[in-house]
Amino acid sequence: MERLNILHVNINSIINKRCEVQHYLHEHDIDIACFNKTLHKDRTPFLQNYNFIGTPASTPQLRGTAIAYKSSLIASDIDLSPPLGEATGIQVTTTTGKKITIIAFYFSPTQTDDLSLQFLRQLIRKYKHLIILGDLNAKSRLGSTTDNKAGKTLEKLLLTELITCINNGEPTRYPYNDHGQPELLDYAIISNNLVHLTYNFRIGEDLQSDHLPIHFSLASIINSVPQPETYNYKKTDWKIYRDHISAHLQDLNPTTKSTIDTAAQHVTEVITLAIQDATPRTKPAQLYKLPQHIIKVIRQRRQLHRIHQRTRNNGIKIQLNQLKRRISKLIKDHYRAKFDNRCKQLSHEKDSTAFWNTVNKITRSRTSATKIPNLKINNTTITEDNQKAEAFKEYFATVHQIPDRPSFNRTTFQQANINIERNMHLYTPQPQLIHRPPDDFEPITIQELLTTIN
Repeated sequence: MERLNILHVNINSIINKRCEVQHYLHEHDIDIACFNKTLHKDRTPFLQNYNFIGTPASTPQLRGTAIAYKSSLIASDIDLSPPLGEATGIQVTTTTGKKITIIAFYFSPTQTDDLSLQFLRQLIRKYKHLIILGDLNAKSRLGSTTDNKAGKTLEKLLLTELITCINNGEPTRYPYNDHGQPELLDYAIISNNLVHLTYNFRIGEDLQSDHLPIHFSLASIINSVPQPETYNYKKTDWKIYRDHISAHLQDLNPTTKSTIDTAAQHVTEVITLAIQDATPRTKPAQLYKLPQHIIKVIRQRRQLHRIHQRTRNNGIKIQLNQLKRRISKLIKDHYRAKFDNRCKQLSHEKDSTAFWNTVNKITRSRTSATKIPNLKINNTTITEDNQKAEAFKEYFATVHQIPDRPSFNRTTFQQANINIERNMHLYTPQPQLIHRPPDDFEPITIQELLTTIN
């Protein structure tokens, strides 16, 4: 990956806007997205082709931060515990071994502290290559008509630390009410040693929030997982396949065990090479697309939003709110129809693989292993998977020890029988009742019944 496309936005509830966020990430080919005010708690939003880590919302002041990064990126999350504000961070590594730390930071306007000055200084001095993205609610001369305590603290940081704000001065927040002034509250703060690698900073389109996203790119080759290619057997050229086998398959007449093994290996190699020659390769499609009619309405809403930012016209604001509600309904209807269509594809006549593939699509089951977050044990942070496995093993060994052969543990078996007998309610069967017909009726035979019916 030769560059990173990075995004930050104060999303103001990611769960409710998941579909539009998903479309926006793919539309702009975003590699790493930082979110503030996610308002997510126990529920983690699923973003196709992205890994998601976050700090859930827990109080009215702590609204939730998160980072979504492409599944192909090799990244590790870092443990952050700011005394005030919220933060989520990851580290990515370049091919030259340079570790770049990206942090989503949110500072609430209701907090009166000086922007967690000491915490930010610790971050700047701890991580050599640092990117801090967030809604800092810092009003300063960088892009607002007024200033506040957080803004003065930010200016002090920029003057005393080796960091740079790469914002272009454009406002990032347009308040919903007609009397508020546009302000620059969302910042991209970069270590000085990374500034020369950043380019194409811009303000993005709205995502149904009063804050606009900020974009920029980082020119650096990042370690990533190569996207696997698969054979497209539907387009196999069988003539090339047969010609290859005819040309390369030798006359085989194995007589001993060793010659049989050699012949089997030769046949396998010839078939494998024939498949490679005759079958084109393709990368699996991982595009997320909303239908064109929904995309068209989203673009109309963005155009109206830009007009409303300039004019503050109440009539346009009403149309804008109507379009927002219409988009939400269209997306819900789209996914409901998609779900119904997949349910119709469920059939017992399918083979088991096709059936369970459909089930997994409906339930969104993923085959990849669940990512275990970093563990903190005895003031030590464990990041490697094998170390996490050992830590779990040692912990569960202290909790419960399974007997070697519990089915033959006679003492346990006898104790279980005693407990069963102790709690069993004894039941004495009653004598069987003899069913007699009432005295005023006489028995009737089958033949008499048939005669009567006829």
